[in-house]
Amino acid sequence: MKPIIYRNFVSYKPVTYEDYRVFAKYIRDCWDIHYGYAVLHKNILTLITGGWSENEEIISAVEQNSFFTSMCWKSSERGGRYVYELPTKKSFNNKPLCVDKKKPNKKQSRKKQK
Repeated sequence: MKPIIYRNFVSYKPVTYEDYRVFAKYIRDCWDIHYGYAVLHKNILTLITGGWSENEEIISAVEQNSFFTSMCWKSSERGGRYVYELPTKKSFNNKPLCVDKKKPNKKQSRKKQK
């Protein structure tokens, strides 16, 4: 696999639910379907490596992308079958992935009380 493509898989940081879909399409388009299987149906991405080394390298790179894997990984099975469930607009609800829960300072608390 080309190093640039590999870096793209590892470093991509999806922010909105559409970003996850774009990344899933990119994975599907890079997949070698002559030796494996790659289908994106609705919000489910199913990948089967077929034992092909290039597909195995793609899976390895995708698994190193903690943003995508932690949000989308659904299952993986012996024999090279991987299933990812992409967030939908309804499930994602345009909320940020992490919220900074800082305690309000005393001035902010007094303003809210008045």
